[in-house]
Amino acid sequence: MLRNCWLLLVACSCVASTFAQTTATAPAQTSAPARPQFTAIRVPDGAMNIDGRFDDWARMGSQTFNRCRTAPDTARLWSLADESRGKYMGDRDCGVVLFFAHDSINLYILAFVQDQFLTNTAGEHNPHEGDDFELFIDANAADHRFADKVNENVRQYILVPANVNLKWSEPYIWTSNKQADKPKVATRLLPFGYAIEIAIPKASFPYWKEHPELDAIGFDGMITDADAPGIDIHHPAMKGALYFGTAERHVTSPKHLSLLKLEAEPVTLTAAKPTTMPTAKEMLDQLAAKTRGSAVMLVAMRVLDMIDDAKAADVASAAIGHESTQVQKAGLQILAQRPKLDAPVEKIVDVVKTMAVKEDLDSQSAAQYGLVALAVRKKMPVADLKDACLKTNDPALVLTYAWCCGINGDKAATPILADLLKNNKNPRVQMMAALAMGLLQDKAAIEPLTQAKSDPNGDVQRQVKDSLKKLGAP
Repeated sequence: MLRNCWLLLVACSCVASTFAQTTATAPAQTSAPARPQFTAIRVPDGAMNIDGRFDDWARMGSQTFNRCRTAPDTARLWSLADESRGKYMGDRDCGVVLFFAHDSINLYILAFVQDQFLTNTAGEHNPHEGDDFELFIDANAADHRFADKVNENVRQYILVPANVNLKWSEPYIWTSNKQADKPKVATRLLPFGYAIEIAIPKASFPYWKEHPELDAIGFDGMITDADAPGIDIHHPAMKGALYFGTAERHVTSPKHLSLLKLEAEPVTLTAAKPTTMPTAKEMLDQLAAKTRGSAVMLVAMRVLDMIDDAKAADVASAAIGHESTQVQKAGLQILAQRPKLDAPVEKIVDVVKTMAVKEDLDSQSAAQYGLVALAVRKKMPVADLKDACLKTNDPALVLTYAWCCGINGDKAATPILADLLKNNKNPRVQMMAALAMGLLQDKAAIEPLTQAKSDPNGDVQRQVKDSLKKLGAP
């Protein structure tokens, strides 16, 4: 148990130090540098266990895994969808630290993603329209790499962490080549976001299969960041995207991918040690005790590890009553992402009221998880939470409140949504209000939606017309 805690602290310190170094050295110019390069360490075959944990990577030793560690320059590589999406709050808002390794069979990627609120309400036809993790690989020969067009050795992967979308209790995997072997993926929810570990078979690329000695590939990736639930044809939930190496449309061409070098000589790893997890009873005992300092993150992490446990509801309920915002948030996140669990509704309402009026990212995202936990159970008191949620300066919380009004099913929300549509100055909020009225299916929404058909913002107009169509109105 203590070793596992130490490993988490090592991993988190790596994440924090890499972010700090990246922020400190971020260039002032916005022009892209020469093709970025990453390094993948060669490891012995069979050494990596895909479980979303840092244990195997720590066996390299700090000097070695520092060679394969990188973090995007967020000053250059964060791309805001548009000005209505709100202010980017830095790495804690959306950031990532990546590690690369390979053996004779697979390419391995471990990423720690910072994203304070995880949500994806898309479907299998559009999994990228919500929080996701995307990869782009060009495994062509060096003289055919970085071409203008995609061929059979170029691949895109779209990955959604387990439980982030209520439809997918396991990691969702989409690949641009349906005939190729899918990667093996494991994800783990963390207090600051999630970890994702991926094994991509080299043999799934024709050229790489025939040339296993390949010493480099084209590589890049991105994180799509949705800071609120809800999706429709105009996607008001999307905030932006963070690219790993170059901010280009890699989906259409591998021309601007970064270079991932594959080291040839295997490194020596220390002996593997077993991973032990606390039981639900041990977690409940830990939650009943006072927690301070760095131990708070460890407790919150252990709470999230219980998301699939038979006693997850008990652990989540106890976490909501904890003194730490991070631990409370972890409990609320479990209840938001597992809607069939029993939930202490009154306790959640009280926590949402408390958290919604605070300005820090942890509190605001905790309030968002609380709203979702209530709404997916049709237990959200829309009027009681209105003032706390709509007086905030955080558009993400307002957006989440509006979407939750739509799925909660209480038609008392219609005048609240109508007021947001008419009077809110942020077109993104107006779009979400219109979307939510379409979800709510209250005929009383037809009149305010009809009045908004002449809104000066074209996106708002289109969302209004789409919701009117859902309500059977012209």
